[in-house]
Amino acid sequence: MIDWYEQYIEPEIRSIVHLLRDNGVNTESSCGHEMTVQCQVITDGFVQHVDNLLFNNGYRHYTITIEIDRCNGHLYPTMDITFKKEVKDD
Repeated sequence: MIDWYEQYIEPEIRSIVHLLRDNGVNTESSCGHEMTVQCQVITDGFVQHVDNLLFNNGYRHYTITIEIDRCNGHLYPTMDITFKKEVKDD
């Protein structure tokens, strides 16, 4: 069986994407070179959920940016998570 993460997600960001998706976060795109993950924002408290998830799993050096676009009369919220060089504390 083909491992979707191995086939489609760059190694540098793979564990983060896996963690987010395993915990109900819909990731839309990721880039290992830029160390970014783009996710859908769902409801109130969701950003806190993502922050707690990352922090409780040892990640300390990241920025969460929320952007809300309007497209064809609908709101399209998205969240980008950018990780610094030192992604995870040991």
